[in-house]
Amino acid sequence: MVDETVKCTECGGTNLRTVPTYKRIWRLCADCGTGVPTQRQRYPFAFLPHPKFKMPAGQDQQSIYDYFVDPFHIQYSIDTAHEFLAKHIKPNQIELRGKRVLDVSGGNGHFLKEIEKQGAVVALTEINRRSIEHAKQLHGFDVYEFDFNSRRIHEVVQSAFDIVMLRAAIMFCRDLGRLTEDLVKIVKPGGLVIVDHSVMPTLGVLLRVQLDEFSYASLRQPETVIKHFTAGGFQLTSRKDETDPSLYVYDHDVDRWPFLAHLFYEAKAIRGFKNAREFSFPARDRRRSAMIFQRLA
Repeated sequence: MVDETVKCTECGGTNLRTVPTYKRIWRLCADCGTGVPTQRQRYPFAFLPHPKFKMPAGQDQQSIYDYFVDPFHIQYSIDTAHEFLAKHIKPNQIELRGKRVLDVSGGNGHFLKEIEKQGAVVALTEINRRSIEHAKQLHGFDVYEFDFNSRRIHEVVQSAFDIVMLRAAIMFCRDLGRLTEDLVKIVKPGGLVIVDHSVMPTLGVLLRVQLDEFSYASLRQPETVIKHFTAGGFQLTSRKDETDPSLYVYDHDVDRWPFLAHLFYEAKAIRGFKNAREFSFPARDRRRSAMIFQRLA
């Protein structure tokens, strides 16, 4: 269904397709391909006993990431760092030794510790308080509390970096244009911003996160991300698009009630997409991009 009562937060267009999911209503822009959610005030099946259908008590946007300090996730962070080095740093011949590196929303800091082992001088921002305390106590590098939507990054870190990493992060930022304007103030001329796992809006992703109490703030096409960084004083030096090979979008299928909710809202969305094939909106997978930007002098 096309919703012409509101405008796209990115391009100002009114050609928006409304996609209801369990905890939020998504509006997908048929002009620029951006997807932005609105949280529901009440959940349709909250009377059911399964906790996923209810509004959890005592949880907020930062505490949902308390699992970042669990041993399993710590090992995951270390493994991810090795993959990142092999996928982005080595192929692009990026020198880390002696460089100042900032990992934005970098979790428990174990990923960044592997970067430090390459000879970099590192710093971390994070929103989750348990992860912040964990990193401060364990790692010995600068750690800052930072929320994309309530603070300005150049006012938080107040120093210049050769490399800034935004890994699976910009989807939680409502105003990417403002962020890029702020980043140019902390990235040295010729320095790099590495955007990894920038997720595009697909039906598979919308259904995967529909039972999460807190989730993405905005899903953008790579072209929109590039537009913001270019306007902010950066140039694109590398771009790679991929379809996530993991089974992420099927995580909830092993539980009967979440699986039934998936089928219910998928059926509703399919009808709405019958004559609408813009971008990759009807896809049932997760599609994402990695981009490297260099600050102009």
